Amino acid sequence: MNAKLLEQCFGQKLGDFSIHRIWTDSRSIQVGDVFVAIKGDNFDGHNFLEQAQESGAVALIGSEAPSKSIRIPYIQVSDSVEAIRKLAAAYRAILNIKIIAVAGSNGKTTTKEMIFHHLCEIHTKEKVFKSKKSENSILGIGLSLLQIRNEEIAVLEVGIDEPGWMIKHLQILQPDIGIITSIQEEHLERLKDIETVAREELRLASDLKERQKIFVANYDSEWIRLEALGNRTLSYSLKHRADIEGRFLPPNTLEAFGLQWKNPLPGSANAENLLGSLAVITALQPELKLADYRKLCKQFENFQGEPHRSLWYESTEDCFVYDDCYNANPSSMEAAIQTFLEIAEGFSRIAILGDMFDLGPSSFQAHQRILNLAMVSGFDKIFVFGVNFRECLSQMPSPPSHIQSFIDKTELRQALHSMHKDFAAYLIKGSRGNRLEEILDLFPRRKNK
Repeated sequence: MNAKLLEQCFGQKLGDFSIHRIWTDSRSIQVGDVFVAIKGDNFDGHNFLEQAQESGAVALIGSEAPSKSIRIPYIQVSDSVEAIRKLAAAYRAILNIKIIAVAGSNGKTTTKEMIFHHLCEIHTKEKVFKSKKSENSILGIGLSLLQIRNEEIAVLEVGIDEPGWMIKHLQILQPDIGIITSIQEEHLERLKDIETVAREELRLASDLKERQKIFVANYDSEWIRLEALGNRTLSYSLKHRADIEGRFLPPNTLEAFGLQWKNPLPGSANAENLLGSLAVITALQPELKLADYRKLCKQFENFQGEPHRSLWYESTEDCFVYDDCYNANPSSMEAAIQTFLEIAEGFSRIAILGDMFDLGPSSFQAHQRILNLAMVSGFDKIFVFGVNFRECLSQMPSPPSHIQSFIDKTELRQALHSMHKDFAAYLIKGSRGNRLEEILDLFPRRKNK
C-alpha cells in the first residue's frame, strides 16, 4: 500500500511513500501509518494529530482544518469514517483475494473463528486473514479490509446495528462467499422487529445471488430456509434435509462427514456454528477429500474460542463455570440456558443473568420471557443484574425466593462470594454493557496439577 491509493481517492498530490497501516488509535501509531482522526461521543481524534505526527505517521486525515504545527501531508475530508470506507472500497478493487463474509444475529464471531482455524490447517496462518475481535461495524469493516496485505483468503465478520448497514458493508466487501449463521431478535432499538432483522441480514444472500457468488445457507433458520436463494447455494442443517447434514450429540459432539467432531465449545448452538464453518470450507474448497476432513477433525480438538463466549471451565474442584458473558440478546440467552442445562447435569445450577440492551420497546417483554424461562428451567438459584430484570421481578405478585435482583455489582459480588461453591455450576450471561466479566475473578480457573 502506498500514497497512490490516497491520491486516487482524494485527488491530492502527496509524493511517493509507503503506507504501513491506515490507523485510528493515536495511542498505538507506528512509523509509516496514516492516522485518521475520528470524532466520537467521548473523544476527538483531532486532538491527537500532533501526537500521531511525532509518533511517525506519514500522513493525516481529518474533518477539521489542521493547525500550523502539522508538517506532514494532511487530507481534509467532510467525514472521516466515510473517508476510510472510500479507501477500503478502492483497496478492495485491487485486492486479489477470496473474501468470506460471516453475518447473523448470533454465532458469527465463533463461526468466523472456526472458519479461520480450519483454513489455517489447510493452508498456513500467513495466507489467511481474519477481522479482529468483533470489528464488524461500518468503521470496523473498512479498517479490517485495509489491514489485508499478502493473504490469499480473508474471513470478515459483518454486523448490522441499524437498517442500511448490510448494503453499505456489501458495497465495500464484495464477498465471494457468505454465510448467515442465524436470524433472531437483535439490535431492536433501531432494527425494530424480527422482520426488519431478516430483511437486512438476507440482503447478503440477495447480493451473492445477483453476483453469482456462493451463499452458505443455514436451513435450521426458517427465515433462510424459506428464502428464494440462488443456484449457487450450499445448505447445511442439524434438523432438516440439506446439502450438508449433521447431528448433535450432547454435550459437545457433532456428527458430520462420517466423523465425530469433538467441539471444545459445548451445546447445540456451537454444533450449528461448527457445521456452518465446515460448510463454508466445503464451498470454498470442494476438492477436499475425507482424509482432509479427518485431519481437520483431529486438529479441531485444539480450537480455542474467543474470551467470554461459550467457555466451560473448572474453577475449583467440583465447581464449574459457563462463561458466555460477552454479549446477549433473547435468542442467545435461550441458547445459553439450554446449553448450560445440558452440560451441568448433576450439579447445583446457578444462573447469573445480566440485562439485555438495545431491545427498544420490546425490552420488558423480552426480559420477562427470559426470566420466566429461567424460573421453569430448574435453577437452584438465580441472580439477575440490571434495572430491566429488576423491573420484571417487581411486577410479580410474589417473586420466588430463589431469585435475587441486583443493580450494584459490589452487592452482587458479595452475595456470590458468600455462597458455598462445591458441586455447583454457574451460568454467566448478559449484554456487553453489564461487564459481567468483572465478577469472574470470583471463579478463577483451576490450575492443572
